[in-house]
Order: sequence, then structure tokens, then C-alpha cells
Amino acid sequence: MINKFNKAFLKATLLHKGQTRKGTSIPYIVHILDVVSNLIKNGASEDLIVAGFLHDSIEDTSYTEPLLKKEWGGKVYSLVMSNTEPENRISESDSKKVVSWKMRKKHSLEVLPSKNDDELLLFAADKLSNLNDIHADYLVSGNEVFKRFNAPKKEIKWYYSSMIPIFKKRLGKIRLYKEFLVAHKALFE
Repeated sequence: MINKFNKAFLKATLLHKGQTRKGTSIPYIVHILDVVSNLIKNGASEDLIVAGFLHDSIEDTSYTEPLLKKEWGGKVYSLVMSNTEPENRISESDSKKVVSWKMRKKHSLEVLPSKNDDELLLFAADKLSNLNDIHADYLVSGNEVFKRFNAPKKEIKWYYSSMIPIFKKRLGKIRLYKEFLVAHKALFE
């Protein structure tokens, strides 16, 4: 298990080398490690933890779907792809298909109820990390932090608030759900 984790950590580090969190100088790998930490704290399987390391690899790097599947197998591939916005994937030619923020987020919310337990936990671990990062930046920059996004604060609040009912129903008994509520309240109330 340790070797698989080390390999996944190394792969994520190489794929996200030079990337930073939106509007900051914080290396992107910090977000990846936060997602993995959220998964481990909530009893995730080995494959789910590996998927946590790789969850943004298709959206945010030049890593390809065939290579992901070949190197990590079908389970990890399926988990990563279940949390990759189809309209936001980087193609092999490095160009992005431009779809509005609102449309992408509406789609991710529409498919949320159909995710299996592991897919939902990966999604929630990622969103908890994002909420915590936005809140930390909000404490320093105030509402300026929302200018980094392709949507106003009201829309960002709508997006994260819309997750709560499905998280409550499916994840309501685990630590991650409770942490998500605290982070949501801290940022938006």
C-alpha cells in the first residue's frame, strides 16, 4: 500500500509542478494533499486515496485518460473520471472547451445523487478542501477573494449550498459532512 501511495504522490507532484492555487502562491500539491487527508480521515479505501492524489489530473494537467487507466487501473480511473467535469477537460492539444461556470456546476450537481459512495466521498473531500481554502483567503482578503472565480459570491454560495442535502442524506454520519457544514457556515453566514 505504501508504495502505491508514494507512486501516486510522486505522480501528482510531477503533474501539478509549477501550478498554484487560484490567486495565491500556494503550490497546488497542497490542495491535493488536503483532499487525500480528508479521504484518509474518513476511512477511504486504497484506490480512493490514490484517486484523491490524481483527482485533478485530467482537468488541470496534460495527463490523458488512456494513460490514467493504463497506469492506475479501472477503479482509480473510474473514480477520477467521475469527478472530472466533462466540459472542462484539457484535450491532448492543450485547448479547453469553454463552457460557462454556471453550466459546469449545474451539471456536477445534477449528477451528484447518482454517484456511488466512493465517488461522492471523493467529490466531498475536494469540495471541503476548496471551501476551507476560500475561507482562509477570505479572512485575509475579504470579498476580494471572490473576484478570482468566474462567478460572484452569490453563485458560489448557491453551488456549495446545493450540495448540503445530498451530503446530509449520504454522508451525514461521517466527520467530513460535519466539517463541510462548519466550513460552509464560516464562509457564507
